[in-house]
Amino acid sequence: MSKDFFKRKEASEIEVSKCGDFDTSNFDNDLTACGIIDQEGFQKRHVKFFENFVVDSSQENPVATVTKKIQKYFSPREVAFIMAKDLLQAAYNESFNQLLKKEANGK
Repeated sequence: MSKDFFKRKEASEIEVSKCGDFDTSNFDNDLTACGIIDQEGFQKRHVKFFENFVVDSSQENPVATVTKKIQKYFSPREVAFIMAKDLLQAAYNESFNQLLKKEANGK
């Protein structure tokens, strides 16, 4: 963190952008549908988040360490977006695997 010269307060080194309104009728772009306006900035922060991603679990709680880093890099809306994408992908994969099992069993 660096101190803002004029305001004399600590400023985050990472600029997390504001989000717009949801557009649940948009099926073309999930980021836009979720109101994530600065998509290029989001992508850059996503890449930067994983650069040098190291957690020393013998010295620090890995969940707390990753949570702290997520909070630094992403807005609450962006965290919700990432979680939603992950949750839906996991549900899709599970459904797909269940269908494969049914087909393999001849049902």
